[in-house]
Amino acid sequence: MNSKQIKCVQMLAAGELSQKEIAEKLRVSQQTICNWKKSSEFLSAYDEQIKANIRSLAGLAFKTQKDLLVKSKQDNVRLAAAKDILDRGGYKNNEEEKDSTVSIIFEDGDSRFAN
Repeated sequence: MNSKQIKCVQMLAAGELSQKEIAEKLRVSQQTICNWKKSSEFLSAYDEQIKANIRSLAGLAFKTQKDLLVKSKQDNVRLAAAKDILDRGGYKNNEEEKDSTVSIIFEDGDSRFAN
């Protein structure tokens, strides 16, 4: 790939400019960019750039989750943050629940079923 294609990949993956704006900055036509996007080498470089961009934000994303877990005043927000952190950390319950019926036994011996 040439330097303009590499720069195009970087700008497309950043998602801050339209294809028209990228074409103007690179001094190529929009059709040229369309043609580049048909190349497997270009698409592979684009995918790798997207992955690199995501990796660069992973620390910030984790900090946000941690802040929600620790600082949120809403139980449902803290629970969702905790579950997401545990799931992504490999602590997800992998057993499929075949029967979601729960038996509740009251102090007087009466039992009822809830789903």
